[in-house]
Amino acid sequence: MINGKLTHPDVLRALASAGHTAKVLIADGHFPSSTALPQHVARVFLNYAPDVISAPAALGPILDAVPVQAAVATVREDGSKPPAWAEFDHLLPADIELESVKGSELTTTFSEQDLCLAILTGDLRPASCIVLTLGLRQK
Repeated sequence: MINGKLTHPDVLRALASAGHTAKVLIADGHFPSSTALPQHVARVFLNYAPDVISAPAALGPILDAVPVQAAVATVREDGSKPPAWAEFDHLLPADIELESVKGSELTTTFSEQDLCLAILTGDLRPASCIVLTLGLRQK
């Protein structure tokens, strides 16, 4: 039995098989997963209904389950930070500086080889995606 906050078997399986510097995408409901993700990437669909599970809500249990060394979140095309940005920043450990990338450039933050998991949420707020790099932080 699992005692942690994260209980989704497919997410646990993907994280357990991920190595140091593997990447995890938590995407909003607008992300084109069928065309933007490599076929081998594990996909977990949490987009049961619009706005039922937000991207920040999916992030919290991930942070409790695995060490994260870096994070990149989307900003609007004009560079302004969307509402999800503050939620991501609040959830991340204090020593991780949240980096930014325009939504149109999100797929440049991961390669076909290092993306191990995509969690697709029902978050309908534009620019509500985050990419985590797994691994221990340098102190």
